[in-house]
Amino acid sequence: MTVALKGHFTKWILSLEIPNAIKLKLPISSLYLTFNYTDTLERNYKISSSKIVYLHNKAIDETSTLILGHSRQPSPDNSLDRETDCEDQDVRVTEGNQILDEYFEETYKNTDTIIEEKQSFFERLSNIEEVFVLGHSISPVDIKYFQKVFNTIQENATWTVSYYSDDQKDKLTRTLNSIGITADKINLVKLTD
Repeated sequence: MTVALKGHFTKWILSLEIPNAIKLKLPISSLYLTFNYTDTLERNYKISSSKIVYLHNKAIDETSTLILGHSRQPSPDNSLDRETDCEDQDVRVTEGNQILDEYFEETYKNTDTIIEEKQSFFERLSNIEEVFVLGHSISPVDIKYFQKVFNTIQENATWTVSYYSDDQKDKLTRTLNSIGITADKINLVKLTD
């Protein structure tokens, strides 16, 4: 089931038309940590691939192994069958729960492993004094990546973080504070600006 889903997802990513309209000028000497699967940075902004790490891999062709998933770490404690008495439960429900547990296990995104695999890129961040986060909600599934960046860059680095709507500002600030970034180091900007 998940193999087919990942295959369809890769085909969909490859079918996306990347617009050529460039509204933003990105410096070619900067380092880029992208959650995107496409070659937008290289194609539209002429960023060298040596300056980019694709955290969840890049869609090159249909055989590309893209990482997609969630942060619900599989364990017996969060199994869908953990609190049911199997003798009293319909066998179809039990089998359905087992299928769902397998799905969650196969689609778990192990951020610790990904960070370890990309360690050489993170080591290049030690002199970074300014971080820009564009178009990312800094969701719980990806928070460890941002924590790793924070722990690697210069202590007094500033963070400019984009948001889509005003109701996101407080949540973004709280999330950034939770990983150690103080309010005086955070600059929130509307993505359309």
